[in-house]
Amino acid sequence: MLGYGHAFLEGGSGVRDDGSLFLAGAYYDFPTWTRLRASASHKIRFPSIVQLYDASDGNTGLDSERCWCFEVGIEQALPFGSSLELVAFQQELDDFIERGTARIFENRQKLRTRGVEVAARTRPIPDVELAFSYAFLDTADRSPDRDFARLSNRARHTIDAEARYAHPLDGDVRVGVRYLRGIEEDARNAPFVLAPLDDFAMVDVRVGQRWLDGRGALYVGVDNVFDAAGAANLAFPMAGRPG
Repeated sequence: MLGYGHAFLEGGSGVRDDGSLFLAGAYYDFPTWTRLRASASHKIRFPSIVQLYDASDGNTGLDSERCWCFEVGIEQALPFGSSLELVAFQQELDDFIERGTARIFENRQKLRTRGVEVAARTRPIPDVELAFSYAFLDTADRSPDRDFARLSNRARHTIDAEARYAHPLDGDVRVGVRYLRGIEEDARNAPFVLAPLDDFAMVDVRVGQRWLDGRGALYVGVDNVFDAAGAANLAFPMAGRPG
C-alpha cells in the first residue's frame, strides 16, 4: 500500500504553511494464521485555531508538527475467537506543539517516542469477550535547548483490561480497568527536575440496551467507580466519581 498527499494552511496574521504526507505499508499472511505487518509514514499536523490565535496563549509563529512514524507488528489468531498482537513503534517528531514554561504554545524541536504494545483478546463463550493490553513508552527530548532528557505527561506503563457481556435482551454490560504508572511532570520550582507522579488505577462500568433491532440505544455508565485519586499533570487531579 502506498499513499501520498500534500496539505496547505493559510490564515490571518501571516499564518501560512504546507507539507507532504506519505504512507507505505505491507503485510504477509503465513498459513499458521499469523500476519506480519510493517508501515512507515510521514505525517503533518497544522496548529489548531486555539494554538494560533488564543488571546492569552496563542502563537501565530508556530510551525506545523511533522512526524516520521514507523511500526512493525505481528498478529496471531487463536482458537475460541482469540488473538494475540505484538507491536513495536518509533516516532521521530519535529516542532511538536506544547505549552512552554510561560504557558504559551511553543514548538518543541526534536522529540522521539518509541515503545512496544502487547494486546490479547478472547471470547471463551459467545456472549463474553475479554481484552487486555499493555504498553511501554520510552520518550526523549533531543532538542538542543531542552530542559529535560525525557518528556513529561506521558505514562511509561499503561495497562487496559476490559470484560464485556452481551445479555439475551439485546444489550451489554462492560467493565473496564486502566492503570497508569511512570508519569513525570516538571516540578516548576527549584531544583527544576522531572518529579514522578503517583501511579493510579480507575474502574469504569457501562450498561447498554438496544431496541428496534439496533435503531435505538441507551447507555448508562459510571466512570471511576471507586473514586480513585490520580493525576496525569502536576496539580491537576483527574475527576473523581461523578456525584
